[in-house]
Amino acid sequence: MKQILMKAFGLVMIAGALTATSCKKGDAGPQGEKGDSAIANVYYSDWTDVTFGATDAYGEIDAPKLTQDVLDKGDIRVYWNFGSKSSPYIQACPSNLYYNDSTTFIITPEFYVGTIGLQANYLGLSSTTNSAGEAVRQFRYILIPGGTKARTSINWNNYAEVKAALNIKD
Repeated sequence: MKQILMKAFGLVMIAGALTATSCKKGDAGPQGEKGDSAIANVYYSDWTDVTFGATDAYGEIDAPKLTQDVLDKGDIRVYWNFGSKSSPYIQACPSNLYYNDSTTFIITPEFYVGTIGLQANYLGLSSTTNSAGEAVRQFRYILIPGGTKARTSINWNNYAEVKAALNIKD
């Protein structure tokens, strides 16, 4: 019996030694090249001042990366910050903003190669201005070329969600 126990103990020791040596972590291979980001070709503007015409309530944003290819195959998003950087109130355009329960501001974007036009329904008030030393009523655009895979889970009308999903910095 003692001999059987010694053989069993020996087998257990050999199995343990094999297990310990076979689980040893190997050397790491060479570092591969960094892959493209999922948002590699998404472009966004800074928050931009826009002046609307006093008689036609029309303003423009220069958008040099807005090409015919983006117009044909991509997506363009425009956001309006009715507030300021420190106290934002951001809406997706086209936008219907109800202000003081008595006024409705409507901003509708129009897209052209190199330019985003903004048509407002309210003369004068839509232009960027300063309040307490900060710009208010600024605009930002996001260009998403057609080669970028769509993300259907993003609510494009929720600026905070878009900003987080596309890693956009303020």
